[in-house]
Amino acid sequence: MANNRINVKELPKSLQAFIKTHPKVWEAHQMLGVACKDSGPLDNKTLELIKIGITGARENMTSFKTHVRQALREGAKKDEVEHAILQLLPVAGINTMMMELLWAREVIADEKGGK
Repeated sequence: MANNRINVKELPKSLQAFIKTHPKVWEAHQMLGVACKDSGPLDNKTLELIKIGITGARENMTSFKTHVRQALREGAKKDEVEHAILQLLPVAGINTMMMELLWAREVIADEKGGK
């Protein structure tokens, strides 16, 4: 499986500045994520698809886009990402689901362009 570490250079500049100012807090945050990931049987792709749903329902664009990118890098296909996003419809409504679909398509296009 791919390395699940986040490339800091892909994060918003405000978060990059926070990481530079508080590297120990960021590292603890990262380690908590690793501990949660390693605590059960789900593979990284499945975990990233779940995180797409969670961050999508919360309308957290930065985290959402990060988890779309991570899901793709863990082997998720475009249709799997979009199926995960579709699950937002009955939970968060059509407006949220459509916004997340737009955000995901931006990331997918960016990932295709970067390869």
